[in-house]
Amino acid sequence: MSNPFSLLLRSDEDEQRAGAIGGLVYAEVANVTEDGYELEFLSGTLDETSAPARVATLMARDGYGAYFMPEVGDEVVVGFELGDITKPVILGSLWNDKHKPPAQADTDASNNVRTIVSRSGHEVTFDDSPGAGKIVIKTKGKMEITLEDTPPGKITIKSTGNIATSRIVLDGVAWNHQHATGTGPSGPPVSIVPVL
Repeated sequence: MSNPFSLLLRSDEDEQRAGAIGGLVYAEVANVTEDGYELEFLSGTLDETSAPARVATLMARDGYGAYFMPEVGDEVVVGFELGDITKPVILGSLWNDKHKPPAQADTDASNNVRTIVSRSGHEVTFDDSPGAGKIVIKTKGKMEITLEDTPPGKITIKSTGNIATSRIVLDGVAWNHQHATGTGPSGPPVSIVPVL
């Protein structure tokens, strides 16, 4: 009967010859193909481009799930199915000296602000600051919706561009509005009786 710990005790050279890797390695995404992600390894002794890697994510089902994939140049942490170097799996991405967290992220010990920022600058930010919680959805073009839980609660909509108003604030009162003709931006907005 073989020793179940033998794979863990092998040297890197033995593992290379056996085609097995114990533990995790760091890599950089070198290419994205129809078969998967090709990686250049940053740690360990592997010096060839990887076999196509799969990507682990928060949820993956038929037609829905969380789709946040790494891009060429991203640093990732990689595991291998049953230690097989021909079956890499990207487990997550890593910040490094070249790729820093978004400016709006709270990187101190309080960890109150979590954010998702896309490559072009669209963002969704969750602020769990005590007594000042809010969610901000913002586009690269500075269109913004802020939902604030601080009593009495407030929804703020900011926009840019050619519209009748650049700011709408809803303070706990249901508010409706329509354009003067009821058909579009042909005149100044007209307030309709609030729904209480």
